[in-house]
Amino acid sequence: MGVDEERIEREFLLRSGFSIADTMCGWCLNTMQSWQIMDLAVGRSPKTLAYLERLKSRSGFKSAEKYADVEAGIYRRGCVAV
Repeated sequence: MGVDEERIEREFLLRSGFSIADTMCGWCLNTMQSWQIMDLAVGRSPKTLAYLERLKSRSGFKSAEKYADVEAGIYRRGCVAV
């Protein structure tokens, strides 16, 4: 089994389990999908979609969703000083 095949078969990126690497990769995948830059639902990347769904099912992801406002104008609503 090669390195890529081994990584694909794991639940998360590192052998030790969920890590900051999953957080960053998940943020990127979720953002790309939310902004419709990448459509994982097309069926061309079923393992990547399954990985993202695993991340989205975690309680921390669900808790953070309420802060995931990525619409234009976020700076005008007092979230960040301009």
